[in-house]
Amino acid sequence: MIHLTTTRTQKARRGTTAAGFAVIAMGLTACSGTPTTPLSAEAPITVDFWHASSGPAGEVLEQLTDDFNTNNEQGITVNLVFQGSYSDLLAKFTNGVASGDIPDLMQASDITSGFMLDSGVTVSAQKAIEQYGVDYDFAGLIDSVKSYYTVDGELTSVPVMTSQPFLYVNPDLASAAGFDPSTPPTTFDEVFDWAETIHTTTGSPGLTFHLSPWWNEEFSAAAGVVYCTPGNGVGTEPVTSMNYTDPAQIAIWTRLQELFASGAALNVGTDGNASMSAFTSGTSAMLFGSSGTLGTISDALGDNFVSAPFPVENSDGGAVPGGNSVWVMGQDKSDEQKAAATEFAAFLGSASSQEEIFRASGYLPSQVTVQEALAGDATAPQEVLLEQLAATPGTTATAGCHTGALTETRTALQATMEQIVNGADVTTAFEAAESAAQEILATYNARAAQ
Repeated sequence: MIHLTTTRTQKARRGTTAAGFAVIAMGLTACSGTPTTPLSAEAPITVDFWHASSGPAGEVLEQLTDDFNTNNEQGITVNLVFQGSYSDLLAKFTNGVASGDIPDLMQASDITSGFMLDSGVTVSAQKAIEQYGVDYDFAGLIDSVKSYYTVDGELTSVPVMTSQPFLYVNPDLASAAGFDPSTPPTTFDEVFDWAETIHTTTGSPGLTFHLSPWWNEEFSAAAGVVYCTPGNGVGTEPVTSMNYTDPAQIAIWTRLQELFASGAALNVGTDGNASMSAFTSGTSAMLFGSSGTLGTISDALGDNFVSAPFPVENSDGGAVPGGNSVWVMGQDKSDEQKAAATEFAAFLGSASSQEEIFRASGYLPSQVTVQEALAGDATAPQEVLLEQLAATPGTTATAGCHTGALTETRTALQATMEQIVNGADVTTAFEAAESAAQEILATYNARAAQ
């Protein structure tokens, strides 16, 4: 017999989270040797799945769930439970852990991956898939996606809806400034040069994006910089410090500060909808946005925009995959519940489901076969996204920062970014932010060790 929950990472990191819920040792066991499933159509079972998908993503999730419930031969019925936003979902999950009321399967956003792992109530997706003999193509995962959801060499959850940052360009404003919009900028310096020239020539701001710390993480990954240490938290040791003062990061923000001061960059604050509206209305010539906004921008502009990959500054760099994944619960769950939840998670991560999710919502596929099959059979912006995802290396930098305290450190960094945009010394401000983050991480890790 082996113990499912005795991975090095979980032993090292399991404990009470910053949210204050108690961790209960899972004590799960599994049979070694040939994988077996405890499921049988003669013994139907219901899986409760908490999620936060709405709009087109929610609609395709409902459709896939209906398909699974109708066609699976193992007597599994998935009960979808929409819990509101990601924040609402996480709050209910945290309360549920404290009260002993957690679902069998849980969707979680990318930034809460570290939190989910540290909660100690989840089962390694890879171990569960292997234990119950579930059909899932590990080898077919796109490298960067696999890298993001792998900790200590193990896939922690099943990636279902993947997104990446993207550059959108207004071709009319670019042309008016003398640029060829068919060859958009490929580096940050080029993007910033375009923004300055467009502003000088047309009077319009050349660039906008909302002031989310997510962009700081993406700027760092693009430069091949590890955002938190040690090793972006993908090993056995918890994250103890953040890295905001690498020369590449300081250079980007110094230039951005100049652009905001001159009006070449438009400050919309923290409102993502405002930045998107500034682009779709023609106010700003370029937008750093999520691939998840592609559908909205296409609806607003038709094909009157140019899409381009997010700049890459280093061979180890690239866009960090975001989006969400699904986690199998282990605490107080029977083998039947865990096996059924794992079956549905694998179904959502399958090639056929990933293609349906991409076509319906714009969330990128996690499987190479889907990416390859869609090539030549997608819209031009979708093609750019697929090529960017395929080209993203699965490095430590693009794996993104994995700590359960990421939400708290992001909140603290938000104020720093606003100070910089308003003229604060870039290096001094980020040095102070690093010190603040170190305290947050120390507090979080101390609680997790209890």
